Amino acid sequence: MSAEEITNFKSYLTGVFPIRIETQDGLIDQYVNIKMFDLPDNYLKAYRDQVNAVTTEDIQRVAQQYVTPDRAAIVIVGDAAEVTEQIKPYSEAIEIYDTEGKLKR
Repeated sequence: MSAEEITNFKSYLTGVFPIRIETQDGLIDQYVNIKMFDLPDNYLKAYRDQVNAVTTEDIQRVAQQYVTPDRAAIVIVGDAAEVTEQIKPYSEAIEIYDTEGKLKR
């Protein structure tokens, strides 16, 4: 990500944050998230500072840990007889499932 993209994304996240908590429902949702994800008690107060503290290096580290294109799966829904030939150039491993989610052989 470029520095400009990171700055724009941080501005977006910190800008919409007050909107997300301006209603009772929005605030309750945030409190539920705090409890569900065991976030610190000061999460709502520290949110903007935490977002603004994220660095390019942080983004790269997390992306390398969690973005794994070599393990990605592409799901195509449709008539297998019609699409199989079209998708063969994109993958050596093609699995076809029936409408109940059972692998067809």
